[in-house]
Amino acid sequence: MRTLGSVFLTQEIAKHLGSKRAIASPQDVGAANAYPVTSFQDLIQHVARLAVLNKDCVFYYRGQDRDYGKGSGSSSLYPTIYRGAQVHRQDILNRFALLDQASSALRQAVVRHKLEGHDEVRKRLVQWSLLQHYGVCATPLLDLTSSLRIGCNFALLNPDPPEPTVYVCGLPYTTGRISVNSEHDTVNVRLLGICPPAALRPLLQEGHVVGTYEVTADYANKSELDFCGRLIAKFSLPMSTTFRREVAGFDREELFPSTDPLLSIAEEVRSSLREFGEVSPSVLGYFLETWTKLEQILLDTARFFGKDVRSVGRAARVLRDEGLPEDVFHRLLRATEIRNTAVHKPQDANEGMLLQARDEIERLTDWAEEFYRTTARQFQERDERSGM
Repeated sequence: MRTLGSVFLTQEIAKHLGSKRAIASPQDVGAANAYPVTSFQDLIQHVARLAVLNKDCVFYYRGQDRDYGKGSGSSSLYPTIYRGAQVHRQDILNRFALLDQASSALRQAVVRHKLEGHDEVRKRLVQWSLLQHYGVCATPLLDLTSSLRIGCNFALLNPDPPEPTVYVCGLPYTTGRISVNSEHDTVNVRLLGICPPAALRPLLQEGHVVGTYEVTADYANKSELDFCGRLIAKFSLPMSTTFRREVAGFDREELFPSTDPLLSIAEEVRSSLREFGEVSPSVLGYFLETWTKLEQILLDTARFFGKDVRSVGRAARVLRDEGLPEDVFHRLLRATEIRNTAVHKPQDANEGMLLQARDEIERLTDWAEEFYRTTARQFQERDERSGM
């Protein structure tokens, strides 16, 4: 995710940050204490003035009962799948594997229950959005709201929050329900109109979920996934009865309605994940890491031929037309079946199967790397001849 280069501040917030100029970086904002407001009107006026100063952004809000991450020197706003002070790559791979399984189970559940709008749940981002919003498992998405008032209610949801804080994040302007901005490396999902109508929670919360574009477990620095890189301001809310009355209008039942039909489906999906421990996380993680390397090589090779494919099976079919040996093609398909079993039906997998499959995938990877180099050389030679 591309961080904001500069944040333009009101004079009061600049003074609070100890800045002599009314300009700062998101990192400066994250490292400072939250600016204390005295009333909801005070908060609205600060946000309104910040919006005028930072015209290139649309504001979204997140309310929390404390300023998480501040103890380590700066606030942090990581999507759940990346959270943790010492998160290793293997942990991320395991979490993505669990997310794949949950996504498949969710899709099957909404079809089985014949929910209106279930066709939308074929989209990966919609699956992730629902899993995130109902707390089924970790996802690469962060919950935000377009409503400042709802953001405040979340910060004050607990009767005695230790440090109620509202974050203001500046994101690119949206172009639709699912808005991808490759320039800023962000994706923004507006849940109203894309979730099944039965999903009350995200609709009542005026919810959005945001993440990085082309989400991956392979990142150079985890900080590039921290939405504090888009932080405009953070405000400390008073816990007075007067302030609570000012932002009143939403209680816990209204924000988390018990009549929401998606609650029972979320529990079904959550129950299906309890069998995920049949294979140890380390074995599954190593298997998926090996698979990911093979997958990327095959996708990159297929794109030499102008094919923007998104799966190993499809890439194998494209490459078969370009000289991929038939026996290698069928080996790839068998490896794909094992990968799908490991992710979608882990109860049918065992460690011996995955360890053996990993050896085969490594052999296929060696072959795929050579095929990639040969293909790249051929296209380079062709381009050189065309240039002559």
